[in-house]
Amino acid sequence: MTGEYKSASGTHGFTAFAGDDARIQPGNLQEATMQEMAVAWARSSLDRTLPKRPREEDDDTYAKRLKAAAAYINDNYKVADLCLEFPARVASILEAEGGRIKK
Repeated sequence: MTGEYKSASGTHGFTAFAGDDARIQPGNLQEATMQEMAVAWARSSLDRTLPKRPREEDDDTYAKRLKAAAAYINDNYKVADLCLEFPARVASILEAEGGRIKK
């Protein structure tokens, strides 16, 4: 960690859990979880149904769009695979010694 960051953290009462050396800190979690894929599915579905004046959409209408997006995702994608792949993805990350993995 840089001296400036360490000083600012101390001034504001923060402590870095990894101390001064962040090499033990976990990397990007997107390597382990496929949540970005699920977010992309949701974003794509919501983009397709975006009203012409989104700021005028009320909470109930937005909730209906969200539920429709979830139903579409569950019907058209292998959602369960995102969860079931997790242990294998962790093993791959360990094998790659924290490096990037495919998919």
